[in-house]
Amino acid sequence: MTTRIPLTAAEKTYLDRRRQAGATLRIIASELQCSFETVRKWARRLGTGRPTRPRGRPAAGILSTYPAPVAEAAVAIKRRHPHWGPANVNLELRRQFDLQPPELPSEARLSALFKAKCSEAVQPHQRQQYPERPIPKAGVPHQR
Repeated sequence: MTTRIPLTAAEKTYLDRRRQAGATLRIIASELQCSFETVRKWARRLGTGRPTRPRGRPAAGILSTYPAPVAEAAVAIKRRHPHWGPANVNLELRRQFDLQPPELPSEARLSALFKAKCSEAVQPHQRQQYPERPIPKAGVPHQR
């Protein structure tokens, strides 16, 4: 068979209806003028009900797997309240969008987002400085 365009949505529904009616995959392949392997692949996918994965690489970047309004709202909240940390911003996001914790980004991802998008609002971490102490003298061998 020659290379043809991918199956359309109408052809997929036709394939599903014919399969449920009892037609064999070879008959369906000849009706759709495509390969047997293509019909078998789509029959399996349609039979399980699993959605197909989008082609290509997944979106990259901080919070790329979450809806864009969630990331934009998180940055807006952080700019309005620069002293709020990721935990407080997460609580505000939960209140605004009425989402549960598994649907919200983690505090670590929010922290990375704030460092990238609004670094002026991130509070710098300052290590506590202890006064310099003299090193104690060793009293016995091998003592540090």
